[in-house]
Amino acid sequence: MGRLILIIDPQIAFCDAAGSLSKAFGVSELSAISERLRDLEAFLTKWPNRDELCVVRSEYGPGQFTGGDLTDPYSQACVPGSSDDCDLSLPQSVVAGVRVFTKHEESAAAVSELAEMLRVGALKEVLLAGFLTTSCVRKTALAFRSSLPQPVIVGVLEDLTASRASNYQREPGGVSRHEAALQELRRSGVIIVHSTSICALGGNQLE
Repeated sequence: MGRLILIIDPQIAFCDAAGSLSKAFGVSELSAISERLRDLEAFLTKWPNRDELCVVRSEYGPGQFTGGDLTDPYSQACVPGSSDDCDLSLPQSVVAGVRVFTKHEESAAAVSELAEMLRVGALKEVLLAGFLTTSCVRKTALAFRSSLPQPVIVGVLEDLTASRASNYQREPGGVSRHEAALQELRRSGVIIVHSTSICALGGNQLE
């Protein structure tokens, strides 16, 4: 297996109006996410090699990202049994035959089964897509870039990732949080590419 494409958190919590992100911060935050989810579904439907694909979903503890404050509307994000947050937002037909891993923190690099698969595989590329660019995608890319040997390409498929709508707004310094995350990744040696450019990394051109 020369390439692994990891789809991070394509789940109701972050992609659906019924999810915790929308409930806590407003459905308008999903504008870019919803568009990218449709693009991601189309990409996965066309991708010819299912063995190269993995989905990583999240399950968290109550208050894990609210400092333990259980009154915060985001405190139950991805808590199993509290809602449908942990269910995938992609149709079952799209992810049929794709390996699914579960993470319990932002970086997917902490998933032991995934780390072992990367260790024993003859990988040339690890490419990330999914949600959210500013958090789980960013932290996973940085962790893999620091842990995998330099000959292995670590990349983010820019057209298949997204952030909350508010994170595309320019900060006082003139750069949005979304763009700042991509800049940090580039500085760290992570490549940022479009999905149709995967052919340049030794793969097939998507039609």
